[in-house]
Amino acid sequence: MQRRSFLGGLAAAAIPATAVVAEVNSFDWNAFMAESTPEQLASFYSNGLTETMAKLHPDRSWRCAIDHKNQFVLVVGDKRPGVSA
Repeated sequence: MQRRSFLGGLAAAAIPATAVVAEVNSFDWNAFMAESTPEQLASFYSNGLTETMAKLHPDRSWRCAIDHKNQFVLVVGDKRPGVSA
């Protein structure tokens, strides 16, 4: 799930459809960053990096994994199966 669709889904669930556009445009990123747990921020940023890598290299299928026990985040671009000529 992408960050935009997650945040849009939260806004749509809490507000009538006519007010969704105004709410999304006035989203308070400072409050979001201040109120998020470290785990939520790690997920937010790793998903953002995954989305950015997908834009840079659209020929790959991107995924991320957060390992809290070993304290690392892995972003991997798997080769997509090619079409044979």
